[in-house]
Amino acid sequence: MQQPGVNEWIVRCAQRLGDQWRTVDPELLQEVAVDLLREPQMRVLEPEAAAVCWLRQGVLGSADQVEPIGTK
Repeated sequence: MQQPGVNEWIVRCAQRLGDQWRTVDPELLQEVAVDLLREPQMRVLEPEAAAVCWLRQGVLGSADQVEPIGTK
């Protein structure tokens, strides 16, 4: 599978974050996605997986609140 381009990675990651945080400004979500892309351990992941990984690190306070990709 071909790696997504930088812009596509950011958009997809921000969309996944938006699935979790529906009330957060989309521009802020894109800023978070850019920050995640700067992290080497996140950059190697698919963007949706990077978002979920970051969310599971306790950003929400509980990993139980994170919905797995594709459950909608």
